[in-house]
Amino acid sequence: PLNLADLERLGLVDEVPFTGPVRGTLASAPGDAFRLDLVGTVTPREGGPASTIAADGLLALADGTGADRIQLRGLRVSGQPLNLATLASLFPEQRERLQGTVTGGATLFGSPRNLRIEDGDLTYVVGDAPPTRLTNATGRVAMDPELRFDLRARAEPLALGTLAELFPALPVRDARVTGPIALSGTAQAVRFDVKLAGDIGGFAARGRVALGDVPRFDVEGTLRGFRPDRLLAGGVPMDGPLSGRFAVDGTTQDLRFDVDLTEPTAGRFALEGRVRQGPGAPLFEVAGTVTNFRLGALIGRPGMFPSPMTGQIALTGGGQQAYRFNVDLRGAIGLLDLRGWYLPGTVPSYAVAGRVAGLDVRGLPGFAAAPETNLTATVEIQGRGLTPETFAGRANIVAAPSVVGGMPLDAGLVRLVADAGILRVDTLALALGGTRINAAGQWGLTRPAPEPLRFSGYSPDLRTLAVLLPPPGRFEPQIAGSAAFSGTVGGTLASPVIAANLRGRALRYEGFRADTLAIDLRARRQGTGWAGNVTALGDRVVLPGGRSFDAFRLESVFTPQSASLGLFAGRDPQTAVSVSAVLDLQGGGFRGVRGAEIETLVLRLGPDTWQLAGPTRVRWGGLNDIQVERLVLRRTGDAPGFIEVDGRLATTGPLDLRMRVGGVDLAEVRRLVPTLPEMRGTVALEAALSGTAAVPMLALDATVDSLRYGGAEAERVSFRARYADRRATVDGLVRVLGTDIARFGGTVPMELSLGGTVPGLRLLDTQPLNARIEADSLPLGLLAAAIPGVRDGEGIAAARITVSGTPARPLVSGGVGLTRGALTIEALGARYRDIEARLALDGRSVRIDSLFARSDGTARVTGSVLLEELTRPRFDLQATFDGFQAIDRADMASLELSGRVALRGLLPEPVLTGRITLSDGTIAIPELSRRRPIDIAGADIGDLGADTIPIAVPTGAAVLAGLRVQSLEVAIGDNLWLRSPDANIQMGGEVIVSRVGPENRIT
Repeated sequence: PLNLADLERLGLVDEVPFTGPVRGTLASAPGDAFRLDLVGTVTPREGGPASTIAADGLLALADGTGADRIQLRGLRVSGQPLNLATLASLFPEQRERLQGTVTGGATLFGSPRNLRIEDGDLTYVVGDAPPTRLTNATGRVAMDPELRFDLRARAEPLALGTLAELFPALPVRDARVTGPIALSGTAQAVRFDVKLAGDIGGFAARGRVALGDVPRFDVEGTLRGFRPDRLLAGGVPMDGPLSGRFAVDGTTQDLRFDVDLTEPTAGRFALEGRVRQGPGAPLFEVAGTVTNFRLGALIGRPGMFPSPMTGQIALTGGGQQAYRFNVDLRGAIGLLDLRGWYLPGTVPSYAVAGRVAGLDVRGLPGFAAAPETNLTATVEIQGRGLTPETFAGRANIVAAPSVVGGMPLDAGLVRLVADAGILRVDTLALALGGTRINAAGQWGLTRPAPEPLRFSGYSPDLRTLAVLLPPPGRFEPQIAGSAAFSGTVGGTLASPVIAANLRGRALRYEGFRADTLAIDLRARRQGTGWAGNVTALGDRVVLPGGRSFDAFRLESVFTPQSASLGLFAGRDPQTAVSVSAVLDLQGGGFRGVRGAEIETLVLRLGPDTWQLAGPTRVRWGGLNDIQVERLVLRRTGDAPGFIEVDGRLATTGPLDLRMRVGGVDLAEVRRLVPTLPEMRGTVALEAALSGTAAVPMLALDATVDSLRYGGAEAERVSFRARYADRRATVDGLVRVLGTDIARFGGTVPMELSLGGTVPGLRLLDTQPLNARIEADSLPLGLLAAAIPGVRDGEGIAAARITVSGTPARPLVSGGVGLTRGALTIEALGARYRDIEARLALDGRSVRIDSLFARSDGTARVTGSVLLEELTRPRFDLQATFDGFQAIDRADMASLELSGRVALRGLLPEPVLTGRITLSDGTIAIPELSRRRPIDIAGADIGDLGADTIPIAVPTGAAVLAGLRVQSLEVAIGDNLWLRSPDANIQMGGEVIVSRVGPENRIT
């Protein structure tokens, strides 16, 4: 190579600011030129990053000295890449701006001090900003006697995030725009002319920026469909789209502006003024005219007022004087007439008075989740201070008549005064659709008030309040019933004292229901916690999930450190639980419970009663740090029965947890958990966990005698498991009429760990695996009892299965058969009958020779499952449906489907393809809170993502959580309806469904 320093030794240049090798060829050309084909890696002599620069073309040496001798005659120079910081020694005044890398190049003519640029194509990347590409770059750059430049290019695109990387104070998003750019000027001033467009809309601007200690601006331009929120970050309260012109003239200390904007309805917003740096806060002199303009368009809420507005806007003041504002805007059915002042300071003071009409508060910052409103109000506020410690003043607000969430607001009145640390509420009255809320009295802001704040309310129909509550999902909450409440609030804002009571009837909130509910609360805040007492009484209470109680009573006396608790819950006259305990809160409130001492526990389960043999202490520091000190439950009376738990389960230290169960009837368990299938049988169990969390050992022995489930019976079902030394051994049997009709057993290499929040289990892929299953005439009813969510099994199953090999490469053999089968899947509600199945297992393949089921129509499945890995099988299945009733639940859907689908690929991401027709049925939707016609004829569904179709994978289907759907065609027949108590919507058409990960696409 040629080292750049050698150019000085040869006398070609006086000084080279870079070092590094250059490789390639240098050949003579006609005339006095040289042809270069060189690649150099250059590093600044003063230190800095290296760059790779290539040069290909003609160069000549002229008379003169230094760099002026070099004449470029069409030399293509490109960065591969060029680190701009490498050039800092050439442009020391721009050192801070020389960031990022440039890839690509341009053809150069002239000398290094007087360059002409042609055919430039450059890609610039800086920081985390997306790439910016400039094409068709041309221009001139002169360095003598000072920097002058005139450059033109086309952005394809210009990534505006680049500006944020170079000038961090600029609140610019990663928007992209394209269009022509022209720059000219010197090191002291820059002229520009740009016409750019992109997803932010279009804008054109031209002007001059004089650089210096106090930059000066002279800019004018136009906007077209401009969306400021897509350009500027930081919660800019402006959306658009807006069109019009703008001009800015002045310095950062004294700036004049003129803005004239229009929005799509041809309204106009003109604003001009001056902003100066004053002694303290900036000085404003701003005035504007609004003509037939949807004011909410400025903040992306065109519907904030029901009609366009016309009027005047003015803002003056600043420095050491108050800001004064006057807004007088009126529309056909809207009004915004506010005036007042604001004086900033350590304790600011302010005053505002006026009227508003037709306001939809959803358009105000922070109120996007509020219900739709048509608010009419008179406002008068005057005071000082914005914190409880400094606030003093008065407020009068009258809001009526108005509409909130489709409900009439008959009265809304607030009159309050704050003085000397006490808030006096003279009147607070709200009347919304029959609901009445009132309050009056005093409350301490910084010191206790001489009297409390008293409040009361009554709602004969809580459905009127649904529009005020935050929805738990996409729809307003299901709420009903009547309620009355009252109480007082005393103390101070930091240490309130609350006394409240609630009485409700026929209550409903989503999955919670109660015929009657009474709550009484007395509480006082002490430091970071609360002290007081609460009582709750309920009749015929239904909890989310379906658990119901005829009677419910809760009493608690609590402090920040502990809470005594008494609870009674009766499901019916034969099923009840009562418990008394003291909870250890450790100063963290009820969310910080760290233990409990259970003093009494009584379970009434039909004719039998279970009682706690003595006080029991339970402590926990998380899910895997639990200590139980001899919990013993015994059945009273002559029939023996017991449940014993004692020991410690922890993430550190030794494990010693033991459990013994004897004489427990499954029918008693179902009384406590009605969602369990209806069955009988006597359970005996012994389990012991020992070792450490990192190396645990487990022993489990369990039997169920006289098991009855549906029409199936078994004399005994037994199960035995041992885990130690990274191996789990299991075996079990099912005995009917003295014959063991099913046996299973095996050894699985695995590693169990209890050291984390969730127990860890890892198969040892290369260790030997063996398992066997033998069943002859096994009732499907007994098999269904072992599968969550499956009930009412019928039919006979037979199987001979052996598994060998390793978890990574399992081998199977044998077969499975099912005849005269029937079952119900609770999640789908449909009853599948006439089930016949034949499966063959051979080596690494499970072949489904036939699988048939009937539910009104029929379903058939064939194919195979290849066990490449035990936990990652490969599917190749085909299913055919003919009028098959797949779902039959009134609260979800009732659907018949026909067609063919295929499931192929490796778990956890097999691919579903095919075409199905939803020929007949209904889909349940929530009750609409406000009836209104819905026209969806010819509606375009468009693209739907995970943010618009939440996917909730049930536990039983978790194995298919990664299912991919590839262009699944779904045809909707003429008799498919969306139904609710007050809506019937007929569906029709076809969609194509695709899904990769959590993202769904429906077209």
